[in-house]
Formats: sequence, C-alpha cells, structure tokens
Amino acid sequence: MRIERITSSVEPALGSRSYEIGALVTDGSGYGVVLVLFTSPPITSGEPGCFKHQEKFCRILPQDGGDTVSMVDRSGEAEQRAITADRFRPDRKLRLTIRSQDGADELQSRFWRGGSRLGRVPLTADQVVALSGHPGFTPD
Repeated sequence: MRIERITSSVEPALGSRSYEIGALVTDGSGYGVVLVLFTSPPITSGEPGCFKHQEKFCRILPQDGGDTVSMVDRSGEAEQRAITADRFRPDRKLRLTIRSQDGADELQSRFWRGGSRLGRVPLTADQVVALSGHPGFTPD
C-alpha cells in the first residue's frame, strides 16, 4: 500500500477552524482513502453512542486519559467498506474523526477522480483507533 496523494483544507467554523486531512492510497489495483477531521477549538458536543441502524457495526471503546471512541466498522460489507471512529474528550466534546474507506465519494472528495475501489479498507479498526489517539492530532 502506498500514498498516492495527500490534501488538506482549513475553513472557518463558528469561531473555530475546521481541518480536513486526506490521503488517497493505492495497492496498485484499487484506491482507498484515510481522512482526519477536527475542529479547533472543538465546538461539537455529544454522547458517544450508536445509532439504531448501526448497532451491529458499532462499538464504544473507552480510552486512556478519559477519552471515548465511538467506532462504526463496516469493513466486512460487500460495498462501500469503511471504518469511522469519533473520539470524544472526557467533557464530551468531539476531539476528531478518523475515516478509513475502500474508495471515495466523488461528490465529497477533494481529490478523487474515479478509479476502482480497494478490496478492503486501508486501515484496520485497531489502526483507526490508534490514529485517533496519535499525539500529532491534538487540535485543542
């Protein structure tokens, strides 16, 4: 697996800044995407949890330091495989979101222009959770 392209953006968001960092990855036969999204200072609050339609894919994972990760793992699905982890601080502010997916939605992507999907997500569930706690992604 290799990184094909990296892109990022910073936009104003209600007195904060919204950051998006994306990597287009390939194994030579298909493409996938890893996204890191956060707002600094955080403005979104919530209770880590699972939507009813996602319960069979969702896990709540307490982390060291009091953070909680709400993870939806659809990596075993036949189409549009993805793993999404929302990491919440102890005060329930959304720290950041990590998404690993086997392709990119052309309408939302800043760099995707087509191509075949990977046969799997580029990062495993454990890697997505570990990346969400990486000290380089401490927006606040």
